Amino acid sequence: MGIPGVRNKRGKCEIRWYEYDKLRTKVLQIPFTPAGQQKAAKIRLEVIKQFKKGKVEPLAAPTLLTLAQQYLESPLAPSTLRTVRSHLNKYWLHHLHNKPVDEITSLDIQRIVTNDMRHLSAKSKKTRVSTLHAILEMAVPDFIIRNPAKHPKLRFKPEKRLIDPFTIEERDQLLAHLTGMDLLFYQIRFYAGLRPGEVIALTWADLHGERLFVGKGITDGANRNTTKTNVERVVNLHPKLAAALHSTPKRFAKSPIITRPDGQGYRRYESFSKRLVRLQRDLGIRY
Repeated sequence: MGIPGVRNKRGKCEIRWYEYDKLRTKVLQIPFTPAGQQKAAKIRLEVIKQFKKGKVEPLAAPTLLTLAQQYLESPLAPSTLRTVRSHLNKYWLHHLHNKPVDEITSLDIQRIVTNDMRHLSAKSKKTRVSTLHAILEMAVPDFIIRNPAKHPKLRFKPEKRLIDPFTIEERDQLLAHLTGMDLLFYQIRFYAGLRPGEVIALTWADLHGERLFVGKGITDGANRNTTKTNVERVVNLHPKLAAALHSTPKRFAKSPIITRPDGQGYRRYESFSKRLVRLQRDLGIRY
């Protein structure tokens, strides 16, 4: 049983307390050992005592590196975690890792964008600044009043992307040349509009008559108990998809609908995409 208000933070003691309804935390440079925990507990009690007396001194603002580590420990999808780490290591931490967040200015960020991202598109710049914005937002309002990544000059308007969907004829041509699970995978994609990670996450328990219940996905081999938008939805089946699903041999309710030859489910969907692109090339259908 640990000591209330003290927990392990990368081998150091972190103390946690409330000021009114606001949770406060501070990592102490004290090893997380039995003796260290006792010492941290005394410091925590003194902090609470000083707060009640109205003598609390403002905590020093964390560095961007410290704040980024806290952000990376929050619940993030594997693909998001990978993207955030890439943006941090390639751009933000390279310049700002030891800088307290209350000293980071919009001008600092603009310089990095100008010098290190000049080759990127507006959309790419926007996503990288958004990563920094999300991390710095954790410091508002405790350490900074305004997020420096939220500045008019840091708003990038991506060019409108031309939507180029498959035509009905192209869809039918592709489906006519697919077989087995490739065919069923793309029937679900075309006729139900599911994301690829949602398709491979489907189980027979999600099929209810003429409807599919979509509430989970698989990303980078990891299960997600929500969809990308965190919204569950019900999809009414197109007659062709309903016929395909009901003619497919079913197994247990929790068994995946899309299975490998060994009967197990897929953890990734890239192989389906590669085979479709290859088929498009063979049929002369543009990417």
